[in-house]
Amino acid sequence: MRTRTLVLFLRAEGADFDRPRSRRTLDAHASWLQHLEINDRSLLAGIVEDDPRVHSAVVLPWSDEAGSRRFVTTAPGVLDGLLVPEVHPWLAEFDRVRVGAGIDDPREPYVLGFLVRGPGFMGGDSPELKALQSRHLAHLEEMAAARQLVLAGPLVDGGKLRGALLFQGVTADDARVLAEGDPAVRAGRFRVRVHEWSLPAQAVPWAP
Repeated sequence: MRTRTLVLFLRAEGADFDRPRSRRTLDAHASWLQHLEINDRSLLAGIVEDDPRVHSAVVLPWSDEAGSRRFVTTAPGVLDGLLVPEVHPWLAEFDRVRVGAGIDDPREPYVLGFLVRGPGFMGGDSPELKALQSRHLAHLEEMAAARQLVLAGPLVDGGKLRGALLFQGVTADDARVLAEGDPAVRAGRFRVRVHEWSLPAQAVPWAP
């Protein structure tokens, strides 16, 4: 398990995305993400499909949160005020990611899911919470064994987003149903968000 930096590019409130200049900027932003992939400056990068709030996401291959914040200010969408970066340290098995996607590599839909702090979230290490955490981890292992979940781990900045999940080979609706089957979600500790994310095919090969 390694900590790397997940950046969500959120659509700025009040920005006009229908202007010709805005469309050109977003095209340049997509090219910037692809440039990161080709030059091994990212582990995973792509556009988030059909989401009114999140435009795109990238996993940077380092854990320096402050440096990541400075780096993503160079993104065209951020420079033009259309996108706002949200930075999260993510702990997961990133050694499995296939880096160095080529410009002509086919892309396929993945689903990026989040476990969001729910109304029943509480801290501490009570026996009940430890037991719930064990059932939560077992559920993640079951989804991985069924070849539905390719990456999972906590977001360790202590914010509202508590964990990230990467699904392959399932729809966003299916991923939501799978994630909502988590005992910690059913107990109200977490809520679920899902986003369709376009990534290079086999960006994260299945574990043998």
